[in-house]
Amino acid sequence: MRFTERAHAKYMAEWDKMLSHPFITELSQNKLDDSIFDFWAMQDYIFVREAIRFFSVLMARFPRKYQKPFQQTLAGLEHELEIFQEYAGKRGIDLDKVQPTPICHAYNSFLLASAYHEDVDTNFVILYTAEKAYHEAWKRVRAGLKKGTPYESFIENWAGDMFRQYVDWLGSELDSMTEGYPESRLAKLDEIFLLTVRYEYLFWEMAYNRLKWV
Repeated sequence: MRFTERAHAKYMAEWDKMLSHPFITELSQNKLDDSIFDFWAMQDYIFVREAIRFFSVLMARFPRKYQKPFQQTLAGLEHELEIFQEYAGKRGIDLDKVQPTPICHAYNSFLLASAYHEDVDTNFVILYTAEKAYHEAWKRVRAGLKKGTPYESFIENWAGDMFRQYVDWLGSELDSMTEGYPESRLAKLDEIFLLTVRYEYLFWEMAYNRLKWV
């Protein structure tokens, strides 16, 4: 069994819980409060901004064959920042004044620490899991909403074919590099998959309940 199949099968309950969070469910039904989406957008803007640092570190540490794909990823992240900036402008949100919540801060710190200190396979597990989670989540949103919603640019970015191809590539690379790994190593990577799924769940939870510093 390939690693991606193994991880999804092992943590099916946690994966389904993450994708069925009320944030995603209500958004796909066009029932989500605008203020909740605004809160998410502000925090995800920070997350994406800091993710650029994450990928910059990976490019410096990873084998040369990943330079070009990650350059394309960085361009995609810059495009995502533009999507958030455009949305914020329409909503009258000053992104320069937004501070990360505890969960956003913790997730970004986890990414950056992994980029500096973990091996290629661990970082690929994180990348695949996080990007796969977003693709599947926004596919659910796309399935429930008609075109012309205020969320169209977000849907096109994460539910579209280009992003799907990127996620598929991450999964394929991950499966190839982990083929033949001993059970002890696979078990460690399983834990990273689960931890990333939990962070994704908590990010929706943070936005839905507008969790801030005390």
